Amino acid sequence: MRVRYLGFPLRLPVNKEDLSEPAAAAIIRALQPPNYGVAITYQSTAEDIVEFMDYLGASLVQLHGGIASEELTKLKHLRPHLTVIKSLVIGERPFEELVDTLQRLGAFVDAWITDTFDPATGASGATGKLHDWQLSRRLVELATKPVILAGGLTPENVREATLGRLLEAHLASLRGPLIAWYYTPMMLPFSRGMDADVTVFDAMDELSKFKFAPARLLELEQELIDRADMVFTGGLSLYEAKKDRHERVHCFPSSVDRAHFCKARARLFDPADQEELPRPRLGFYGVIDERFDTALLDAAAAMHELVGHRDQAVLLLGQAVDAGTAAGHVEARPRQHHIVRRQLQGVGDGEA
Repeated sequence: MRVRYLGFPLRLPVNKEDLSEPAAAAIIRALQPPNYGVAITYQSTAEDIVEFMDYLGASLVQLHGGIASEELTKLKHLRPHLTVIKSLVIGERPFEELVDTLQRLGAFVDAWITDTFDPATGASGATGKLHDWQLSRRLVELATKPVILAGGLTPENVREATLGRLLEAHLASLRGPLIAWYYTPMMLPFSRGMDADVTVFDAMDELSKFKFAPARLLELEQELIDRADMVFTGGLSLYEAKKDRHERVHCFPSSVDRAHFCKARARLFDPADQEELPRPRLGFYGVIDERFDTALLDAAAAMHELVGHRDQAVLLLGQAVDAGTAAGHVEARPRQHHIVRRQLQGVGDGEA
């Protein structure tokens, strides 16, 4: 994703500009397509807007204040190639007035942009506040020009909104009873509106214990448990932690495909990716991620060195999914520690 447009709020009725007008003009004139500067202003007459855009060298203007349709008509006549974006401030006035603005000014603008009113401060733009996106969606349905969503956007809520639309489209194609099966509470924000016949929370890990766990994970987990018809846990410790939080918690510990892993006992030679590794070998099988105890690994290797096994190999068999922590720690010690990355179908060959 690349930034295509830079906004310059100037000649505002409140607040001080972040940049002087000469500095903004210099930047806008230096930009080359497909990058453009957008002048954001509260000016309300065609003559003032034209004079200011000519000074800045801007080909796009975002009009954030009130402006009459007659002035927009004049602006389009004076500068037919000027792209005009008009703001729609949600929450400041009744929604019906926004619809009226769409109808009155739609023929004179090239696009709309939403923003959020902050009742605490009375600010009608650049508040950083989120509004009800269902209202924005309604505006998109009614508008005949593109609507740019703005106001309190974050990577997280944009992601949730995108996933929500994808989920809606998928659900529209389904027929019959619907089971919502959750492996993580973080999927709940965009799927709350799903009308499932049965909801299951399948807790495979204590996700709140992971490094950089989202701040609202525990809150969402409790909401999911409250919504769920039943809860499964992937181990006994998880079961003990959650058994009193829901009336239907069932423990389903992880298991082993015995027939698959028994294949290793029938082999009398090393797999190709282990032939050159020294012996003795200390083995670990499992996911190598941030939970991996690197201090224990180093201590075990050091103890074996003390008893004379200086050419040992610590063989870690599995997927290294966190190169920034555990996997990076292991790969920094190539003399002793070796990671063999494999999918399940090849794991049986490496164990003996």
